[in-house]
Amino acid sequence: MSIKKSYHLFTVLVLFVVLISTVSSCRKEGLYTGNDAVLSFSVDTLQFDTVFTTVGTVTRNFRIENTTNNTLLLDINLKNLDGLNTFRINIDGVSGTDFTNVEIPAKDYIYAFAEATIDYGNTNNPFIISDAIEYKYNNTIQNSYLQAWGQDAYFHSGILRSADSIWTNDKPHVIVRTGWFAGFGVDTFSTLTIEPGCKIYTTFGAGLYVDGELYIGEAGNQEQVTFQSDRVETLQNGIGFEDKAGLWRGIVLFSGSKAKIYNTSINQATIGIQGRLHDNISVLIDDLARPDILLDKVEIKNSSQNGFIAINCKSTVTNSLFYGSGSQTVAIALGGEATFDNCTIYNNGTSGSDDSEALILSNFVQTRIGEAGLNHLEKADFTNTIIHGSSEEKLAFSKDIQVDFNYSFTNCLLKTQLEAEGGFTDCVFNQDPKFEDISLDDFHLQDNSPCINVGFDNSILEDFYFSPRAQFDIGAVAY
Repeated sequence: MSIKKSYHLFTVLVLFVVLISTVSSCRKEGLYTGNDAVLSFSVDTLQFDTVFTTVGTVTRNFRIENTTNNTLLLDINLKNLDGLNTFRINIDGVSGTDFTNVEIPAKDYIYAFAEATIDYGNTNNPFIISDAIEYKYNNTIQNSYLQAWGQDAYFHSGILRSADSIWTNDKPHVIVRTGWFAGFGVDTFSTLTIEPGCKIYTTFGAGLYVDGELYIGEAGNQEQVTFQSDRVETLQNGIGFEDKAGLWRGIVLFSGSKAKIYNTSINQATIGIQGRLHDNISVLIDDLARPDILLDKVEIKNSSQNGFIAINCKSTVTNSLFYGSGSQTVAIALGGEATFDNCTIYNNGTSGSDDSEALILSNFVQTRIGEAGLNHLEKADFTNTIIHGSSEEKLAFSKDIQVDFNYSFTNCLLKTQLEAEGGFTDCVFNQDPKFEDISLDDFHLQDNSPCINVGFDNSILEDFYFSPRAQFDIGAVAY
């Protein structure tokens, strides 16, 4: 009898606890009243990258997440910034463009669905159509973004194997990062040729990786090839991406590769061009496998790390511009060979940072896994080149006396205190080159520039813009 009573008592207690739990779960948390940005999104930019050749419709979704311990009440508005009505949205099962008093419980989320309808045959569309979804709560506004391809394009991903490929300039090209490969690769037995005038866009984190041969542009051809992130639109709310660094990986040239790049602009990469990428020192110090890199009239800008890094490479660079980098703008590492004629290397930093050097020369390197190696810097010759920037020192030598460290600077303008190191012939030290307007990336020389007509006669008769050199000025852009 006592056992039976205990059992009934236990049952009552369980029912009571369940009832209390149920009532508690139904009670609404207090509303969030703060002004901090507390929304989180499963993706900040929802991209529609499926290829269509006619009118195309595709649906994507993402989560709108409440990170607080209180219920969040918000208004949601699709901005239709371009006035094209490309996108439609559905918030938690309800379609529309304006939503009020949308409730998200504490530490919970709701789904948003978006749809894009685009006529890819309409050449009047922008190449990329962008829009924003605005979220208002209390005195706070947050945004997430929608992006779709407005015109037809060639899409590239994966690896080109034992084949030759030509990218034509009849429509844009897009390098896409997939789940198994971060962009587009060219294997050892393949050649990629990119025609003059090609416009190449890259999705976030994607890159162009070359084990074989790469040919971009054409000597003497004035149709510029451009590489940049696919985030190209400046929205009406002021969000722009044109100068934002680190939106894609860049061009990586592995051991044994060959690249000739003419009249090309590379923008917004992590590293614009990187010669060699490996953790094994024995691979990096293999002189016979040096990437052979030729750059002529190449512009590399807005790199979150280096603009151009060559690790034991053979680099021949002419009439090229390097600027806007988060680390050293040009780095010649682990020796090798480098020749620069009539170039401008200017480190004005990215995001307001300008502490790094414009140029560093090194005959050793340390890999990501801690291995260190030495290798001869056989030559690093700079002629008629500007090396400058905002901070005091823009040139660095990083050398080990156990191996060769050969360099020369001839008729260059340099911002440096390293004159006593030797190796400088007829150079101009620590003077303002007098560019027309650095804020506008205008590297033309003003009338009173100390770079005018003080260069060495190296028989280079035109400048970065294909303008004739009536005299031998210093820098990529003639007076």
